[in-house]
Amino acid sequence: DDTISDFAYGYVGDEFSLAMVQGETLLVNGEIIATADTGMQAVKCIDGKIYFIQDGTLMRYDGGETQDLQIACGSSYDVYEDAVYWIGQDNFNSEIYKQKIGEESVAAALTEDGGYVSGFALLKTGSCLYRAGSGYFKRKSIWCDGIKI
Repeated sequence: DDTISDFAYGYVGDEFSLAMVQGETLLVNGEIIATADTGMQAVKCIDGKIYFIQDGTLMRYDGGETQDLQIACGSSYDVYEDAVYWIGQDNFNSEIYKQKIGEESVAAALTEDGGYVSGFALLKTGSCLYRAGSGYFKRKSIWCDGIKI
């Protein structure tokens, strides 16, 4: 299949790179980096690395090697420092989860509203990480709070 289903671009190290999902293959600057058995999706360029979900697991490519992060997250994920944040859905309810990279850790829910999260953003100022989200919540439809990190 020659169809490009997803792409991301940005610097990987010092090199400007284009990552594309073509069928079950991830190409970076035209070179095959990974091939999936059951699915390749959600490619993103974050902080000089390329992240993607291969066969249900989050992977990271740093320009030299590909690493299995052993995190099963949803495609609405973001990476900040040493943790992955994503929206996990259970029927009509969804929450934002966090799991540390490189540790045997379990995903922990950061929201516990029992509503629906449609999106979120992260912003760090000083020692506080702000997370903002939108969707349908029992208390309000948009929230923003700070977590000490």
